[in-house]
Amino acid sequence: GLGDVYKRQAIIWGVKRADQNIGKSRILFVDDTRMNHSIVKKILESNRYDVHSSVSAHEALEILAENNFDLILLDIEMPLMNGYELCETIKKNNVFYDIPIIFISSRNDTDSLVRGFNAGAQDFVSTPINAQELLARVATHLNLRSNIEKLKSEIRDRIMAQEALQIREYQLKEANATKDKFFSIIAHDLNNPIATLLMTSEYLASSYENLSEAARTEFIANIADAAERISSMLQNLLNWSRSQTNRIEINPHHLPIYDLGKEAAAFLDHSSQQKDIELVNNIDQNLRVYADYNMILTVFRNLISNAIKFTPRKGRIELTAEESNGEVLIAVRDNGVGIPDEKKHKVFKIDEKISTSGTENEKGSGLGLLLCKEFVEKNRGSIWLESQQGKGTTFYFALPASQGVKK
Repeated sequence: GLGDVYKRQAIIWGVKRADQNIGKSRILFVDDTRMNHSIVKKILESNRYDVHSSVSAHEALEILAENNFDLILLDIEMPLMNGYELCETIKKNNVFYDIPIIFISSRNDTDSLVRGFNAGAQDFVSTPINAQELLARVATHLNLRSNIEKLKSEIRDRIMAQEALQIREYQLKEANATKDKFFSIIAHDLNNPIATLLMTSEYLASSYENLSEAARTEFIANIADAAERISSMLQNLLNWSRSQTNRIEINPHHLPIYDLGKEAAAFLDHSSQQKDIELVNNIDQNLRVYADYNMILTVFRNLISNAIKFTPRKGRIELTAEESNGEVLIAVRDNGVGIPDEKKHKVFKIDEKISTSGTENEKGSGLGLLLCKEFVEKNRGSIWLESQQGKGTTFYFALPASQGVKK
C-alpha cells in the first residue's frame, strides 16, 4: 500500500540524503506537547535536518516572520488556534504559501484528512510516529518542493531571456530606424548645398566673360558658402559616426574657454559677416574647463553656426560663461527667431526631424545639435536650451572646471 511505498522511499532517501544535501533543509515543527518535540527532533536531526520548534500557533507565526523554512510539521489539536486554522493562515500569506505542510496527528479519519487538505496541507503522518514513514514523507515533499523551485527558476530564466531578446529586438529596430532617419536627413540636406555648388560653378564657368566683377565676386562667395556648409556637414557626419562606434578618443585638459569661443567664431566669421551679425565673445579669459579640446571646439562651432542660421541680418550673438559649484556654465545667446515650444524637446533627438529653415532659407541637418549633446555628455557635462519665439534662443552647456568634479 501507500505506507509501504513511503517506507521504501525512506530507505532510498536514507542512502541518498548526503548527496542531495537535504540535511540542510530547515523544518518548523509546531506542537503543544513537548514530548512530541523531543521525538520528532531526534528523528529528523539524526538525518541532518535543521529543526526549529514551536509550542503554539501564535509563536509559530512569529518564528515564520523571522526565519525561512522549507517545510512545516503541524499538530492539529492546539489551544487558541488549532492546526487547521494555522494552516489556513499560513496559506493565505503569499510569503509562506508555497511551504509544504504535513499534519502530524492521531486523527486519520476521512473527515479530518479532507479538512486538512482543504486547509492547504500537503500530507498527513499518523501518530504514534513511524520514523521511516516520517522521513519518507518529509524527504518526498522536500524533493518535490526543490524540483518545483528549480522549475520556477527555469521558467523565470526563460522569461527573462525572452524579455531580453525582445528588448534587444526592439533596440535593433530602433537602431535601424534611427540609421534610416539619419541617412535620410544627411541625403536631403546635403543635396541643397551640393546643387547650389554645381549650378553656381557651372554658370560661372560658362558665363564668366559676360559677368561683371561684382557678379563674379557674388557667385564665388556663394560657391565658398556652399563648400563651407558641405564641409561642416561632412565633418559632423564623421564625428557622429566615430562617436556612435566608440572610435573617438577623449583627451581632457584644462582649457581656456575664451580661446575656444574665439577660434570657433573666427572659423564662422565669413558666415556672420555675410548676414552682418555682431558676434561678441564676453567670456572671462581666466575661466577654464576640464574637457577635450576638439570636442568642445566642435560644440562651440555648431552652436554658433546654429545661432547664425536663425538670427536675422544685423542681429547679435553673444558668448558668456561663469563658474559656479565646480563647473563652468557657458551660454551661446542670440536674438533670432526663437524655437516654438512644441519643438524645443526635439532639437537633441535624431528621431525628431525639425524642418525649419534659417532666416535666409539656410538648410541644416540638425546633426550638429545632436553632436553637441554627445560631446558635452562624453565630457561629463550637460546641455539644454531656453527660447522665446520672436526674441531669441540661448543654448547652455555646463562642463567641469577641474578634473575632480563629478557630473
